[in-house]
Amino acid sequence: SPVLAASASNDLAQMRWLIERQSVPVDFMGDWYAEPRNGGKGLERQRRTPCMVAASHGSLEVLLYLLQMGADPNLRSEDEERCTAMHCAAAGGAALSTDAIKTLLLFGADRNARDVYGRVPADCLPSTTSDSNATSDNGGSSSGGSASTGGGRGQHGGNVAVNSQNGIMQELDEETLMSDEFRMYEFKIRRC
Repeated sequence: SPVLAASASNDLAQMRWLIERQSVPVDFMGDWYAEPRNGGKGLERQRRTPCMVAASHGSLEVLLYLLQMGADPNLRSEDEERCTAMHCAAAGGAALSTDAIKTLLLFGADRNARDVYGRVPADCLPSTTSDSNATSDNGGSSSGGSASTGGGRGQHGGNVAVNSQNGIMQELDEETLMSDEFRMYEFKIRRC
């Protein structure tokens, strides 16, 4: 689907054209193909919204646009997983996934939403290994999330996120920063 491809590639011009000129619904649910959760070969069909795909790939410009246009950050996928954009962002492992999570939280995403397997977004964090030491993470998290990893363009430093009111960066509240889920995500995704 062109709208999901634009979400994955952070193509804001294409996304605006599809939403504003072609009247594609902001919460369009379409087929998305990603690596299987069980590590098998081939691709697995998933039902995702543009918001879910943008979150999993760290496509911040498109994600912000979709949320400003009224995309529901708590909408469930129409597949067996029944995940939200927060699950997709956590599982995606993109370089900008932390910023995607912060943005989703600013727009009212539920950090405690559970998918059909009973997982909250923090449970979907990819397990990490140290590139130099090849030590495994024994934190118990699995990459059983929904989205394939995407290529982000970099990371923002500090504890900031996009403000839903005016599109500028702002400090996150203390409750969000101190939640166990957010701290574990920061620890696993942003390596020292």
